Amino acid sequence: MSTTVKEIKAQLAAATESDERAKILVKLGMALSRIEPKEGLAYAEEAQKTARHLRDDITRAHALHAMACCHETLAEYQPAIELAQKARWLFQKRGDKIGEGTCLNAVGVIANGMGDYPTALDALDEARQIFAAADDPPGLASAFNNTGMIYQELGSYPEALNAYLQALTINEGLGNEQLVGVNIGNVSNIYYYLGDHERSFQYDLRALEIARRLNDLYGVGHTLDNISSHHKTRGDYPAALDALNESLAIFQQMQAKRYESAILIKLGALHELQQQPVAALEQYQIAAAIAQGIGDTNTLASAQANIGVLHHRRNEHHQAIPMLREAIATAQASANARVECETKRALAESLAAIGDHAEAFATLQEHLELLAKLYSQQQRKSVAEAQARFDVERAEREREVLRLRNQHLEETMELRNKELTTLAMNLVQKNTFLQKLRKDTEQLAEEHPTAKSALKAFMREIVENLRGDDDWERFQQEFQHIHHDFIQRMATDYPKLTPTELKVCALLKVNLANKEIANLLSISLRSIESHRYSIRKKMELAGEISLAAYLAGL
Repeated sequence: MSTTVKEIKAQLAAATESDERAKILVKLGMALSRIEPKEGLAYAEEAQKTARHLRDDITRAHALHAMACCHETLAEYQPAIELAQKARWLFQKRGDKIGEGTCLNAVGVIANGMGDYPTALDALDEARQIFAAADDPPGLASAFNNTGMIYQELGSYPEALNAYLQALTINEGLGNEQLVGVNIGNVSNIYYYLGDHERSFQYDLRALEIARRLNDLYGVGHTLDNISSHHKTRGDYPAALDALNESLAIFQQMQAKRYESAILIKLGALHELQQQPVAALEQYQIAAAIAQGIGDTNTLASAQANIGVLHHRRNEHHQAIPMLREAIATAQASANARVECETKRALAESLAAIGDHAEAFATLQEHLELLAKLYSQQQRKSVAEAQARFDVERAEREREVLRLRNQHLEETMELRNKELTTLAMNLVQKNTFLQKLRKDTEQLAEEHPTAKSALKAFMREIVENLRGDDDWERFQQEFQHIHHDFIQRMATDYPKLTPTELKVCALLKVNLANKEIANLLSISLRSIESHRYSIRKKMELAGEISLAAYLAGL
């Protein structure tokens, strides 16, 4: 368990207030979401229940996001995406744009896991826009990195490289060396896939330097493994061996048995390339013992297969055959068809070498059938990837068309909103003029008693004009034309709002001030302030959120 998790658990033990505990539970859920997702989920669920009881929407949203991340690690994608969407809705409700972007980032990762690449890229594109507008570089870097992962999985390496380099540039600017190291590793992988091994090697050297400086043992161990592959490709086996031995020592120090056994298999392969079969056999046997001890059947199958194949190559067929059969059984138990297929070929050859041609022929047939199945699976995978790339490209074209259409609609809406505001201001000015006219008429009636009777009739017409609904109906007609069902949706979503409060909401949406609204509705300024307070309360808006800005966004 990492020191960070231990520290958070210590904070939780010391916390006494419910709201403080809920926030710490969220931190604990997120910290465990990648390493112990089931435990993290339990903490996040407790945080969500506490926050809901406290009516703390922001903490509840963070808890739902943490739950989504735990489910995503467990490959439970449907509940993960539903929880991420719920969290996003709560962040939207409270005007937390960065929280909303974080949820979209999670949706992108989850949709990627589901194989829904267009949805994943759409979510990440929206997340990047939010993070950029909110000036949140860490969020933007994370969204770029996740975008790179999707393009990498699709085999669209130039797009993946561009996204990873964007993330790298941002994290370098932030001085976040740990994330810089991660980004550099991703960039190195893409250059390797593109065939630019030299540039890939240089990036791995940079990643190693950063990992050493940060004393990141996992980072050092894995990067040395990558560097060993570069030396092996160049034929520099001694340098490759040195890198792997250092990586092995690190994983042994950390007691990371799974990585230790994997490195031992690679060391054995290097010894074989250097014509050192005894040393190779020893490494494979140690790897097999470690893998068996921790129940890692995939690595165990690989180690057993390497032992059997090594005996086969040395014409030690009576030793090779039982080990190869054992490797096949382990591979079948772990559903590792690739190792099973390769091992059956070696077994068939060893059986033929000792004269057991019938079983050799049967085993070779099994090998060929499995090889055909694997080839068919690879073909289907290639077709699926090509279809996914096509879907992504089509979605990107459609997104660009939609962007241009939305841009046109936004420009049209902006123009209509200006016209609507102008209409409202004209009505306000008309009412202001009528109120002044009434006041002047009242004063004139006082100064000229003989004309008072005639002036009173005129004043009644002014008052009726002020109190009538004609102005509101004219404004509402234009408002409905532009904003369609806004008032109806407000009435449905917030049924406690009164008719006057709905009018105030509509006028706030077009950015009228309190005084202007009071004038247009012919009520006092104090009444408008009272209505605004009541609206906020009925909508459960947090104090720091602007009512007008919130309504403008609906």
